[in-house]
Amino acid sequence: MFKTMQEVDHERVADYIVRTVQEDSITSGFQLEVFHDELESAFGSLSSDDLNFIYDLLAEREEIADVLLSEESFDVVLYTDFAPNYEPDECEELEDEDWPF
Repeated sequence: MFKTMQEVDHERVADYIVRTVQEDSITSGFQLEVFHDELESAFGSLSSDDLNFIYDLLAEREEIADVLLSEESFDVVLYTDFAPNYEPDECEELEDEDWPF
């Protein structure tokens, strides 16, 4: 059974998103897209109001460098101080590459 809007714990969903980015990110530990389908599997149905409220919570968190809300997902970037998988050497190598643009 899906939860109603009143039963959604927005803080808990925001915590889940941050923890998921910290644990599952493969981009040197600080960026990940978390899809709404995954959140609804864990927390029940989320309305657009719920998603917007969660976005506002994420935007205020000290761990979050940037967050984008799309129709399908939250795209979250953490500050490196909050990214346990962050590998500075790996990022420096990327900076030294010849970018095509």
